Amino acid sequence: MIADQAAVAIARARMFHETRTRAVQLQAIHEVSERITAILNLEELLPSVVRLIRERFQYHPVHIFTIEPGSDTIVFRASSAGDDYRTMIQSMPPISMGTGVVGYAARSGEALLVGDVRTDARYIRDSRSTRSELAVPLRVGDTVIGVLDVQSDEENDFDAADLFVMRTLADQIAIAIDSANSYMAQQAEAWTLNALLQVAENVGRATTLPDLLATAVRLPPLFLGSPRCLCLLAHRSVGCYEVAAAYGLTSEQRDTLAEADLCTDDIPLLHRMEQYIERDPLDRIISLHDAQLHAGEFAPLIDICRSGTLIALPILARSNLLGVLLLDYDEPFMRLNMHQVSLCTGAAAQLSGALESALLAEEADEAARLEQELHVAREIQTALLPARTPQIDGWQIEATWRSARLVGGDFFDFWPLPPHRNRTRDDLLLARTLGDTSSLLALDEISVPPEAKPSSALGIVIADVSDKGVPAAMFMAMSRSLVRAAALD
Repeated sequence: MIADQAAVAIARARMFHETRTRAVQLQAIHEVSERITAILNLEELLPSVVRLIRERFQYHPVHIFTIEPGSDTIVFRASSAGDDYRTMIQSMPPISMGTGVVGYAARSGEALLVGDVRTDARYIRDSRSTRSELAVPLRVGDTVIGVLDVQSDEENDFDAADLFVMRTLADQIAIAIDSANSYMAQQAEAWTLNALLQVAENVGRATTLPDLLATAVRLPPLFLGSPRCLCLLAHRSVGCYEVAAAYGLTSEQRDTLAEADLCTDDIPLLHRMEQYIERDPLDRIISLHDAQLHAGEFAPLIDICRSGTLIALPILARSNLLGVLLLDYDEPFMRLNMHQVSLCTGAAAQLSGALESALLAEEADEAARLEQELHVAREIQTALLPARTPQIDGWQIEATWRSARLVGGDFFDFWPLPPHRNRTRDDLLLARTLGDTSSLLALDEISVPPEAKPSSALGIVIADVSDKGVPAAMFMAMSRSLVRAAALD
């Protein structure tokens, strides 16, 4: 009888204790929920969540992971590990769905409690002291948006009560994250539109190609936080690129890059960019993470700048690759969010149009300058031709000249030759000098009066140099001088 009553009393005490504990837990969850729902900035929300969970529930460490929208990439976002957690987050590579305890919880959508991580093949060792782990998915409806993860240095340190707390917290955190994402999406969209407007204004103010290129490499550091930015212009005829503008580089680094051979055959990243131009605009962006381990992708830049992440954007005009915009970050796993990607594609499109116009304007200026030079060359060439035809009694001589292009290779000339020498007497003397006996016999039979008067003669040349245009005109000027020199001798 007494034993039965004692058992009932113990059961009631346990129930009271569990009820009281659960009430305390719910009260703590409520307080945490109230505090986190008031935060709409995701970058402030996530650190606050892990800090509050550690303070109210003594879980440590506490980690939060989020899933990149539209991908299978899980990103480490917040931790209660200490003040240096930001460095740890930046240095930690992304996790794939199904990989590790966190990846399994994200893919399955179910909580995973591991009492001894040393016996679980899914565990990825990231700390020597971890013995047990509890990962709970963050769900909004049927969609998993992240994972709440807690660890302990003791085996079997988590039980059903901890699972209840974590699930309840995860539901509240998911709602807070979703609200913060919605708020930040609106803010980011407004910021993106404003940034694109500023890009358009800055690009529109650039009146020359150097000004435009300087603007192109200055805007990404301003809006996207990249410490270095380069603009490479393509020379498609030779398959190479040149560094047309750069921001954030020292003079020594600029000189080194200027001397580097930036050919697509030697730089895989540029080769891949040329292969991506037929893709969807969002798929044309190339991100090279942990660049120090992949220096061969763009060795001239990665080696001298100690790059962490390279992000390459194509500058296209009607499917023609005009160049590449390179964003160079120090962080090895720097990622652009969707709004930053939208800003990149929008800015690249504006830059493409402006760059094409600037290049066409430069080509037009060069063509105009060349045409002016050709007009001057035509005037010079025309001046080399006779200004008037010779006037000889009994003869009417006329000439006209018209080249196929502004300058050409056709020319004509007139020369008054020296008085006609006495060919017979002079040839006789020459034959005697040379010992030409046949000529001597023929000439000896001719009798020439010594009083024969020399006659005047006119030299006429009409010539056509092969080819047309400037090369032919240059050869024509040289040929005219040589022919005249020979004719006057």
